[in-house]
Amino acid sequence: MSATVDLLVLGGGAVGASVAWAAARGSNDRLPISTALLDAGEPAHPAGSSHGDGRIWRISYSEDVYVDLARRAEPLWQELATTTGQSLWIPTGGLDLGPASSPIVAELLATFDRLDIEHRVHERASLRRHLPQIETPPGSVGVYQPSAAVVRADRAVRSLWQAAEAAGARRFSGRAMGLESDDSGIQLRLADGRSVAARRLVVAAGSWSGAFASRALGLDLPLRVSEEVVAYFPPSARARTGHHAGTLPVVIDYHEALPFYALPQIDVAGVKVGWHRSGPILPPEQLHREAEDGLPAAGGEPDAAVLERVRRYVGDRFPYLEMTPIVTTTCRYTMTPDLHFLIDRWADDPRVTLAAGFSGHGFKFAPALGEAIVDLALGAEPRIDLTSFRIARFADLDRLQPRLTA
Repeated sequence: MSATVDLLVLGGGAVGASVAWAAARGSNDRLPISTALLDAGEPAHPAGSSHGDGRIWRISYSEDVYVDLARRAEPLWQELATTTGQSLWIPTGGLDLGPASSPIVAELLATFDRLDIEHRVHERASLRRHLPQIETPPGSVGVYQPSAAVVRADRAVRSLWQAAEAAGARRFSGRAMGLESDDSGIQLRLADGRSVAARRLVVAAGSWSGAFASRALGLDLPLRVSEEVVAYFPPSARARTGHHAGTLPVVIDYHEALPFYALPQIDVAGVKVGWHRSGPILPPEQLHREAEDGLPAAGGEPDAAVLERVRRYVGDRFPYLEMTPIVTTTCRYTMTPDLHFLIDRWADDPRVTLAAGFSGHGFKFAPALGEAIVDLALGAEPRIDLTSFRIARFADLDRLQPRLTA
């Protein structure tokens, strides 16, 4: 089908497209390499995990690796915007909510103090004065970080594809069905009989990563895929203040075991609200069928029970939003047992690198992940410590402790 490329990327979501961009453009310490990007759909297609009007960028993490990734990603998002002439970054500020006694809030504050991250702590009365759009229960606190922002999701993914192609990456459309390899390299077989040849392969196929790894590599990865509900709620006629970016920050709410999140109005005329990791788990046979027969034309049907719980949350927390959403949609999460990422080279053939399990919070890091994954795939020392993302940790699943923050 083509001359052998140095690196083939399977999957054109935020992470896969970032890998292609990083490889094709090179960096200060790495020359550009010949690159191809393969995806079965168009950029930001609605059946995947990288579509929508916005994603949260924040550094409100208790783990240093995610703070490091977020900080490295910010200038790369700005570089992408400059390269493509697109507006991708919307400063909003960010607010983490929870009970004053919450161990998660305590973890975040400890990290902010240790890493010198600018923040302010608001008691409930102070929250009411500064952000009347939000109502919290007695005993609540809010931790505000002025640096948080929203990345325009659809536009960012399309920009990544555009920038990768402009840097020399070749784009192929098709469904990967199998893999063959020998001393000369890797041949990825497509459903229509074509093949793509590469010296190295990065698998970043989102919710279909597990199906591909099982079929093509004989590798059983402990990945679960959920269909998450996302809904947009418009301001009511009695709203006393705005809910758009600049007036309402991004919100992560830890008052319950599964956090809620909210983004201000961007392109849709409503506040985006979701319940993190609450969606139904998709059966593996469905994902295998989609990988073999083709992507669904649209996302799944929003789960009615989850949507009703999101509506009740909006009624409790946002007094000036209507409780009836104007838009509902779904977005897939691909999750590992401990909710950390999976980024590692395949032990049986280190020319294959796996990047999956971004668990509903990986988008913000995408360009920084792209650079680190290219480093790993080429056998160089990644510029981010990827130790906690290795496959070997799955050898004893009972000992894994899921991360707590969103």
